[in-house]
Amino acid sequence: MELLPDHQSDLAEAPKRGRPPSSLSSNFYRLNEKCNKTMWWTICKYCYVAHVNDKARVPFPVSIHGRKASWEKHLSDCSYYVQATGKLLNKESDTSEYEVSRSNKLQCASPPEFTSAEQRMFWRLLLEFQAEAMLPDSF
Repeated sequence: MELLPDHQSDLAEAPKRGRPPSSLSSNFYRLNEKCNKTMWWTICKYCYVAHVNDKARVPFPVSIHGRKASWEKHLSDCSYYVQATGKLLNKESDTSEYEVSRSNKLQCASPPEFTSAEQRMFWRLLLEFQAEAMLPDSF
């Protein structure tokens, strides 16, 4: 497979520190253009191969944001991906696994309101503590 000189494979680079690349990134070539401060434009390997094999009928692949959601959306619609791998990208199973593994966090509740009798008792105990500890009335 031919590559344009400005295309880079993520797999060809030296290993990096930090988070490992997504398994979806192996299906895309990174371009030398950034789409924002941290993300790169990418193109689908399968669309690019189809373009190289038949430049007259297949246009140059559209640049895609280098994000997992963008890659999933493209691969779910990409007919060349289905032809090459023989399988359809199933996003629903990925999201259902995520939903199951996510913990159900409850909304934090505000502390209960104190009654006027409890507030008076608190202030009385606070003043008694200040008197016993010989603390000044104000700081």
